[in-house]
Amino acid sequence: TLTMEEAVAAEDAGTRETRFRAALSRFMTVTGSYPQTLHASRAQYRIATVYEALREPDIAAQEYVKLAYKYPDSEFSVYHSDQWYRELFARTGAVA
Repeated sequence: TLTMEEAVAAEDAGTRETRFRAALSRFMTVTGSYPQTLHASRAQYRIATVYEALREPDIAAQEYVKLAYKYPDSEFSVYHSDQWYRELFARTGAVA
């Protein structure tokens, strides 16, 4: 999470993107290596939010869908709510 916090705080766009990509790599390691742990659902959620921050809404939307599919009972998965879809598409600009 430190890399993500550093990315948000970075003033330079290039540094920000580099740090977001580093955070993305770390979160993907968690979901790939430890998919059944409690940390994996949080990491999947963070992957989606990083893609939002990188202004890649279509990929962010796919990652949110993965979150809902892989971790339906997670506190980070609000799949059960129609409101979630409206908010997702409003945030990411993805097409339903």
